[in-house]
Amino acid sequence: QRFDEAVAAWEMMLKLLPAGDARRAVIERSIRLAQEK
Repeated sequence: QRFDEAVAAWEMMLKLLPAGDARRAVIERSIRLAQEK
């Protein structure tokens, strides 16, 4: 399923972003939405 690949990619990005980065919230929300599908 494509969602699994997307979540894996987003989790990799989260590891690379600094803790206070504004993009983290967007990525975390995307992961949550993908996991609900």
